[in-house]
Amino acid sequence: MDQYIFVLDILRLVTALTVLCYGAYTDVKERRVRNWVWQCAGAVAFTTLAIQMFLDGVPWYFYLMLPGLLVIFLYAYAGLPELSEIQKGAKLDIMWTAIYVVGILCLLASVGLTFVNDGLKLEFWNYGYIPFIMLVFYLMYYMSIRGIHLLHGGADAKCMIAMAVLFPRYPALAPIPVLESLPILTYMAESVETLPAIGFIFPFAVSVLVNAALVTVFMFFAFPVINIIKGNLEGPQIFFGYKMDIEKAQKSFVWLLQRVDEEGNQSVVMFPGKNKDEERDYKLLTEAGEKEVWITPKVPFIVPLAVSLVLTFVLGNILFEIIGLITKLIIG
Repeated sequence: MDQYIFVLDILRLVTALTVLCYGAYTDVKERRVRNWVWQCAGAVAFTTLAIQMFLDGVPWYFYLMLPGLLVIFLYAYAGLPELSEIQKGAKLDIMWTAIYVVGILCLLASVGLTFVNDGLKLEFWNYGYIPFIMLVFYLMYYMSIRGIHLLHGGADAKCMIAMAVLFPRYPALAPIPVLESLPILTYMAESVETLPAIGFIFPFAVSVLVNAALVTVFMFFAFPVINIIKGNLEGPQIFFGYKMDIEKAQKSFVWLLQRVDEEGNQSVVMFPGKNKDEERDYKLLTEAGEKEVWITPKVPFIVPLAVSLVLTFVLGNILFEIIGLITKLIIG
């Protein structure tokens, strides 16, 4: 049994690494990731999930969860059918409505039958948390805090939704991950096994997302190093970007950190966001004789996600480990 699980985890990791590395490459080069990339990951994800259920010997009604997960996955590509089109008798919208209804009913039936027969025990939640995590990723894409989305691009959201199904649990490839002590849990219980809730408190996909956020933060530590080497120590902007040739900057995927007001005064912004007048700023900076400008690179989040996948696989949830160590030091 263990050897089959090992093969499944290897297949999952190879699939995830392949699609994330390819997605990162195309996102950097073309600023887009085609849907088929995540759909391929989804195909492997649902296949391995069904095999995992079979190997675990779950009751038959657990399999009813799969159509529900599938429609949640497909929503990212098909969207919601339009009521007006359904009323007009549009076959495609009617078809997708039927697919969604059947999928959701299957998911609800799986929960209901499990509750009646088993009382929603831990065995169910080893899989039952997956639709919740998928929905959380959707919310992170659609909702924003002061205009900032936690998952900014559609590719980011589709990637994480695919990862949620692809990794229903942490890969069982001992001695990896290295940081597997989980201090918070081991402090609360005699062993990690007595608190298997880690699987749906911090699923593997969520750990990948958290570690990717840490990777993004640590990327900013490279900026002051670059600026110190180049001797560009002009202000706080050394922590948010670096200088680039103005002509090269206009052709590159970067945010311009410099602004020019109506009176011709220059200023530097730390968080550029969307600048509708960027071409104007470049023009005025060129006319002012500027040869180099302060920029910060537009790094697609898929890139930190690809790095994070390796880190999470090898090390585990870094943030969870840090918090656990701090908690253990404070509590004693």
